[in-house]
Amino acid sequence: SLVEPLGPDEARVETYGIAHHRRVGGPDHLNLVSGFRYLDLFRLVDGDWRISSRRAVTDWSRVDPEAAWWPVPPHLLVGRPGSDDPSFD
Repeated sequence: SLVEPLGPDEARVETYGIAHHRRVGGPDHLNLVSGFRYLDLFRLVDGDWRISSRRAVTDWSRVDPEAAWWPVPPHLLVGRPGSDDPSFD
C-alpha cells in the first residue's frame, strides 16, 4: 500500500491486490485472475480511520485454466469456509 497524508485527519491510500476467480470443473473462461488497486480516501472519525470513498481500478486480467493451477503445499495453512477457517483458532 501507498499512504499519502493529506492533513491530520485525512489520507489518500492506494492498495494493490490480485483476485483469483476459480470454478473447479467449469469452463476455462470463468477462471479469471486480475490485478487491481483500491484508491481510497481515509478520514479520521471519532478516533478511528475510516474509508470515506473508494474506487477500484483493474490493471490487468488473464484466464488461468484449471490444468495450470498449482496445488497448495501441504505445510501451508489453507483457508476454508466458515468456522473451520484458521482465523477462528
